[in-house]
Amino acid sequence: MLTKEQLYIKLVIYSLGRSREFILSHYDEELAEKVTEKYPEIKTMLEFTLLTILPEMELKLSQETEALCDELMFSVRRLHNVLGEYNFAIKDIPIWINKFENVLKSNH
Repeated sequence: MLTKEQLYIKLVIYSLGRSREFILSHYDEELAEKVTEKYPEIKTMLEFTLLTILPEMELKLSQETEALCDELMFSVRRLHNVLGEYNFAIKDIPIWINKFENVLKSNH
């Protein structure tokens, strides 16, 4: 049976994967640049998505998982436009998914 923490990690992995899919299906680099020119400072969809799934206070995470979540949110909060989010989706989301999958594997 999966623990609450394992389920939460799976939710983060799923959310990152679907967010990446969404971003890359809606933007290419050229369009991301155009949107960024028009709206240079906006909250990103990815930040909103991750904020909505932050664990409830009752959910106690291991130090490793909590540190990884904090690091991810720090990285995502530095994204201030669509181009940054697009580049993050291409380059960084696969790395983050891998990090969370490794934590999940080490918890089994």
